[in-house]
Amino acid sequence: MLTVGRHIVSGRVQTGRSHGFEKKKSAPSFRRITISPLADIDLKTVHVMIFSERVRNQDVWTWMARYCEVINAMEVMDIDGIKTGTRRFQVRLIRRQGALQHLPNTIQLGAFRGSVFYPGQPKECRKCGSLDHLAAACTMDVCRNCKALDHTTAHCPTPVKCNLCSSANHRFKDCPQAYSNRLKLSTLRSAVSLSQEVMIFFSDH
Repeated sequence: MLTVGRHIVSGRVQTGRSHGFEKKKSAPSFRRITISPLADIDLKTVHVMIFSERVRNQDVWTWMARYCEVINAMEVMDIDGIKTGTRRFQVRLIRRQGALQHLPNTIQLGAFRGSVFYPGQPKECRKCGSLDHLAAACTMDVCRNCKALDHTTAHCPTPVKCNLCSSANHRFKDCPQAYSNRLKLSTLRSAVSLSQEVMIFFSDH
């Protein structure tokens, strides 16, 4: 990432050319140029891939909002207007003590699992969370529930948390923040309100 005055120009510095840039950056024409890693830019275009029609866009938005400020979102279509299973989000990452808090590489909503990726995202092992290797090279037997190494997922003593809101009091299907449950609640409230209006009408006549 090159910052020229107030103008930001993104790009890649290839390994073979980085040494040449280091030699030239002291030249007068480079004095107003500074380099910032892509990983340090807080505005990101994030792609979330979940190949299931049963996953609601509203739930993906709610999950994303746990980790960042979601600005807008859209579903990605192919040239025929068919959904590809990818959602594209414009987000602002959160900073804590000056450091950007990056998004997880994977998303899990109930039984459905997907991938999260964007420029500058650190690549982590989806099994153990390490940044030193990927899942294909991981030798750890990690509990998928609590990430402990001394037991398997099936024998985890920690209560399973909701994938959407991280509560230990319910699963995703029962989460009050899940779009389907919010829709049911809204429908129920509308039905109760209508019933009360009917009762008032008949009591007045």
